[in-house]
Amino acid sequence: MQTKKITMIPPDLIRIQELFHGLIRARTRGGGINAPRTLPRIATAKGTMEKPNWFPIENMYGGFSYWIEWVDGAPKLHTQSWCRIEGGSGQYHVITPNEVHLIEDGFV
Repeated sequence: MQTKKITMIPPDLIRIQELFHGLIRARTRGGGINAPRTLPRIATAKGTMEKPNWFPIENMYGGFSYWIEWVDGAPKLHTQSWCRIEGGSGQYHVITPNEVHLIEDGFV
């Protein structure tokens, strides 16, 4: 009989993922688009500044690039999102376990 390995996800990553999902829902709702049912799991994201993860959003003609940065042992999720058919729709956020920070707005 095979046993399944259970990996504990750090609480900080769970909270960051919840805030990221809220941001995705808010951005899509603001554009009149339904958010996908399945959203990215950042607890296993391995993106770096050189090659971030990509989460496309159907009907948004864009989506979210995202990567995790560890600063002094604490995670921060960086994400850039945009809609290719809406000029100036780009937003760059940094998400910590406690809040979502809008860093830049209006690009793309």
